[in-house]
Amino acid sequence: MAHRIYVYNVSKNGKEKYSELLAEWNYVIPLLLMPLFFASPRVKGSLLYFDREAGIANLHRFYDLLGESYELTYKACFYEPRRQMFEVLENLPFACFEMDASDVFNMNEESHKEQAQQWVEDIQQIQGIFEQALDSHDLSLLNEEVAKTGYESFRDMLETDWIQYGLGY
Repeated sequence: MAHRIYVYNVSKNGKEKYSELLAEWNYVIPLLLMPLFFASPRVKGSLLYFDREAGIANLHRFYDLLGESYELTYKACFYEPRRQMFEVLENLPFACFEMDASDVFNMNEESHKEQAQQWVEDIQQIQGIFEQALDSHDLSLLNEEVAKTGYESFRDMLETDWIQYGLGY
């Protein structure tokens, strides 16, 4: 059985859903996209919800720092995938991202609702670290989180072929 996380674009009340699945990941939220899920996280049952516009603003801020830190801002290899990724995100029709991690939650005996709430707490904890790094313009504050992914740096992550500077996610 695959243990995946699914991300959708939904209306505020959750009754309308964009026809396309936005993302499907194994086990964890990719660190390069984590800021997208810092905005107003909340749990409804076993589903997690996040504000789309504020999440996109957070992700822009993070990608600005990545571009500045690694001197990638004006390089086509970084600029074009970034432009495409943000174009897709900014043109979504609904106000929220919905994350369904039920497949991952099935790996644990705790209730899905409890696990979803724990994920929100974990996201909020890492948000604090990201905010410190962004406020001080210092990606090294995130080195411990990067090391957990098996990469040496965000640059290594960004330049991985299948990741395509974040667009591959």
